Amino acid sequence: MRSKFSLSIVIALLLALTVATAVWADELLTDGDALVPVVDTPSLDLGEVCAGTTVQKDVLHALVRTTNGNPNIFKSGTTVTVSVQSVSGAGLSASGGGLIHLPDNWHTLPQQSTLSDPVTSTITFVAGAPGTTLNGTVTYLAEGISMQQDRAMTRTDTLNVTARVVSCDTTPPVLHLPANMTVEATGPDGAVVTFTATADDADPEHPAVSCSPASGSTFPLGTTPVTCAATDAAGNTATGSFSVTVVDTTPPEITTPTEITVGEVTADGAVVEYSGQSAVDLVDGPVPVSCEPESGSRFDLGENTVTCQAADSRGNSATKTFTITVKDTTGPVLALPGNITAEATGPNGAVVTFTASASDNVDGELTPACSPASGSTFALGPTPVTCAATDSSGNTTTGFFVVTVQDTTPPVLNLPPG
Repeated sequence: MRSKFSLSIVIALLLALTVATAVWADELLTDGDALVPVVDTPSLDLGEVCAGTTVQKDVLHALVRTTNGNPNIFKSGTTVTVSVQSVSGAGLSASGGGLIHLPDNWHTLPQQSTLSDPVTSTITFVAGAPGTTLNGTVTYLAEGISMQQDRAMTRTDTLNVTARVVSCDTTPPVLHLPANMTVEATGPDGAVVTFTATADDADPEHPAVSCSPASGSTFPLGTTPVTCAATDAAGNTATGSFSVTVVDTTPPEITTPTEITVGEVTADGAVVEYSGQSAVDLVDGPVPVSCEPESGSRFDLGENTVTCQAADSRGNSATKTFTITVKDTTGPVLALPGNITAEATGPNGAVVTFTASASDNVDGELTPACSPASGSTFALGPTPVTCAATDSSGNTTTGFFVVTVQDTTPPVLNLPPG
């Protein structure tokens, strides 16, 4: 009887305990804001996430006593393991969790207000292309031992995770600018300078680049900074600069007279006047030019070099030469006798002498060569005499006169004595 009574008491107690716990259960809570106290949040919105970036969010987990009608209570004094059971959604992952240590009086604690110490897990979202959305889920698992018959018990909780992937371009374009430039002036205003400036970016691939002063502008003498900027579709602007230095290293251009040849000379050469020398600079315009020897100087016989020089305001100088050739082109002046009439002195005619001379503006007195020569025997009748004189420059002067031998003498009679 006693054993049956004791058994009845035990059964009654178990039934009473079963009835007492039948309306209670433990549930796994998931709190997406990672703040205590842990409150179950069925969804977590990550909001707008920049494309290509990674977002991590901590999540808290705890056990709570509920009244959902399931007799599922974890055993007091045991350890419950919280882990990630499954994940769905492109780019979404989860990790972490941990151990929840239940107190020895866990099963006696009141419902609703009963929360275990929390553990932490982490949600990671790697954003894909702009315009895509995330609608994923993370299911968490709590594993432990049930108060009821010490059997294995699990509880789950699912967190819906959403996000919208947007373009968050914060990188400015990459500018490709020329190195500092040095160009030669082409006029008094400087020089027209062209250059190429480009930019690279994700959107657009090659943003437009604006520079001030712009390519093709006229840059003055000296150094001018050029500032360039490019803006991409996200409004990111890159700026950069380089310098353009316009220099004048070009000397003036000299114009000289053409080569001059002078023919009227003396032994000392000739006084030569020349003109037409000038100089023009790209930047300064007309500039003075000086030549040496000066116009109006006496130049020696032969080739004489005249050197002309000009310089601009920046010290760029130019030199140019031309030649003045002093040449003796005047032949000697002959002094010849007039036509000569001579009386024959014999059957061969007559010996005739005469005087011929020449003078040259360079060589002075010269002796001409005559043919027939003075002192020759000239035959009866007229005989032309040609004379020529050549100076040291090769100028030859010729002239002639006529020697006429006549017989006007009657015969001499040789008669016998009368």
